Amino acid sequence: MSIFSAELPETISLGKGATMTFLRNERYLVLNRFSSEADAAYIPPHWHETHDEIFRLIKGRMEVKLDSNVRIFTPEDGDVVVREGVVHSLRTFKGEECVFYERTDPM
Repeated sequence: MSIFSAELPETISLGKGATMTFLRNERYLVLNRFSSEADAAYIPPHWHETHDEIFRLIKGRMEVKLDSNVRIFTPEDGDVVVREGVVHSLRTFKGEECVFYERTDPM
């Protein structure tokens, strides 16, 4: 059974040049796209009590802050795993295209 209702749109706008596409019955839950015309995206510090969060960058760069450690990830880095309970934030770069998958474990 999919966690997404068939009534949900396939893709939603996150602002100028930015979309989130819901992937049904795939390994990842969503595909996030930020075009080079999009403003830099910033997801403020937060944590998850019940799951790990996994990102797979497929284009561009993304800054990830895990607790007090900051690192810039690229597609060559593979999966970015944020463990349950770890405070983290994400940022894309204005003027740069950034495309990444996102999922949780457990799903």
